[in-house]
Amino acid sequence: MSNFINAIVKKLGQPIHIADDEHRFICPFCDDNSGHFYVNEEKGFFCQRCMERGRPARLLELLGITKAEVEGGPPETAELWRRLTVTPEGEVEKTEAREVELPQQVWNSWAVPVVREYALRRNVSEWRQYQLGLKAWNDRNHEYRLLFPDYTNATLVYWTARAIRDGVKPKYQSATGSDKAMCVWNLENVNPEWPIYVCEGNFSALSCGPNGVAIYGKYVSRAQVEMLSKAAGPQGVRLVLDSDAIDMTFDAIARFQGLGVPVGAVLLPSGQDPDSLDKAILADMLLSSQPLSLTDVDRLRLGIV
Repeated sequence: MSNFINAIVKKLGQPIHIADDEHRFICPFCDDNSGHFYVNEEKGFFCQRCMERGRPARLLELLGITKAEVEGGPPETAELWRRLTVTPEGEVEKTEAREVELPQQVWNSWAVPVVREYALRRNVSEWRQYQLGLKAWNDRNHEYRLLFPDYTNATLVYWTARAIRDGVKPKYQSATGSDKAMCVWNLENVNPEWPIYVCEGNFSALSCGPNGVAIYGKYVSRAQVEMLSKAAGPQGVRLVLDSDAIDMTFDAIARFQGLGVPVGAVLLPSGQDPDSLDKAILADMLLSSQPLSLTDVDRLRLGIV
């Protein structure tokens, strides 16, 4: 396998199937467990389930893969990195999220009773719905969804929408035309005097209070690390990723520490995420979390708490 594929394997595990230059993996961006995630070194990646797709450079960014990880082999891999990260026009790929539009048939969430009640059941008060600008979307299959818009400098750069009925497929839909690796939901609303709690999804972020943010997955991209580092104050950030994302947590800790940003980790019990954990237990874990030293990180890796 090439250095590019080897770097992907280190993040996603062994491929489910290999055919010529195409490798199939378990998708890291949705609840797929059947290997619908296709990776090709020349063409990029595509998931048949959640429809995530992009050029090879975007996958490197989403998975937080560095130049050193791809070039960690023969000298000719320097050319590989250049080829993966430069567009056909010869320009380095952009590192800013593009503006997107909301779908049609969208209203304020608190104005549509079934969506408002769903949000309330998920512990999102009407005031919080208003404050965050949450929307109700009646999609093309006439299923109502709670939509979370993501704004940067008053520009809509991304959105995700969760079906309010159980069993609806796909459970989540999201904006196309932008790159979620360049977005951090709710970042513009955080108070820098408090730690920023970095979570995978919107509901997990809401469970962590006003300073909870969402990175749309288990991997903290380089762009997201930079955005969070700029927004963080003296308390820094706390990683509150799901219990199955321990490797990604340690990767992100190293990146923040490399930038001199105070960083801690809230390691959740097995099978838990912030939204499913008892609220009192979660609150205690958040309040007691502290920035980690290099020695602390080594002890955590060894299971010495």
